[in-house]
Amino acid sequence: MNVKPKSIENNDLSIAVVGYGNMGRRHVDSLLGQGVNGVVLVRRDPAERVDEAHAGLERFGSLRAAWDGGLDGVVICTPPVHHKEAIEFCIDYGLPLLTEKPIVADWKQAVELAAKFAARPTPTVVGYDLRFAEPVKILREWVNTGRLGPILLAQLEAGGYLPDWRPQLDYRRLYSASLSLGGGVALDLVHELDSMRLFFGEPSTVMGSVARRSNLHIDSDDVVSMIFEYESGPTVTVVLDYLRRPVERRYKLIGEMGTVTWEAQLGKVTVNEAGASGSEVVWDEAASQPIASTSTLKIGHFLDVVKGAASPCPNFWDGINSVGLVEAAKSSSRSGRRRSADSFMIASDGP
Repeated sequence: MNVKPKSIENNDLSIAVVGYGNMGRRHVDSLLGQGVNGVVLVRRDPAERVDEAHAGLERFGSLRAAWDGGLDGVVICTPPVHHKEAIEFCIDYGLPLLTEKPIVADWKQAVELAAKFAARPTPTVVGYDLRFAEPVKILREWVNTGRLGPILLAQLEAGGYLPDWRPQLDYRRLYSASLSLGGGVALDLVHELDSMRLFFGEPSTVMGSVARRSNLHIDSDDVVSMIFEYESGPTVTVVLDYLRRPVERRYKLIGEMGTVTWEAQLGKVTVNEAGASGSEVVWDEAASQPIASTSTLKIGHFLDVVKGAASPCPNFWDGINSVGLVEAAKSSSRSGRRRSADSFMIASDGP
């Protein structure tokens, strides 16, 4: 896709933010901070109270009502079960969009939405913040340059105790707690599957265990373990949960010539190379120059997409294929057998 920048400034844009939860507020702040004057809010009850800093924003009860006033783009941050309807509206009207992850609430929605999108592609950014994280960029570079030799094993883990995620809220009312709203840790922390695809492409098979093990008052999965195999690549284990204390995200890539590890809570990337006397810190958040948050960088990229100055990344198919991998793992868990990942890939427009 050839991208030709248009002579449009951020302050010329009108962007609708659909949903006003934690992510909605954050995205409004990012848009305003990057000079977008035409931010409008879309929520079921437009008269409901908003933060004082957002009190002057125009509000609508539906995306269609906001569209009547003219829009250049849409940011979707409602519970996942409502994403499909908003995305379909954007497809119908050719509106560039940024949707939070997961792109949809389940596999059925993914298949239906993919058919509609294929008939009328629309610039779509999927909100995988980790694509904009410096440690993930570093790990991808180490994979691509082959500095560690062939990667033989990768371990990607993430989790945290769900009631502690937003302690000011009742965790039982979060979408994470509800399967029908698109919750469950497999989809909630689908970032890790996107990272795996970014590093290694599409896997061949998966053996999965997707379950609810705890006494949390939820009906969604809270413990997920997946083992992905690549025909000419590593074995990748992905472990996700709503249980561990404290919150943790850790990636470890093990190659023939060394191991590189990202520990998010420590803010470090370390490497142990063959022949070295010990580990070397190759990235230290505390010692690095401050950079914008991944959420801010994501919004900046989306604004470039709206203006025609960039191609969406991660794109629509990245979102759909990650949901496909979750469904493959769930299918494996139900059957107790390894499943072909290819059977759940709708398109191979990969990272």
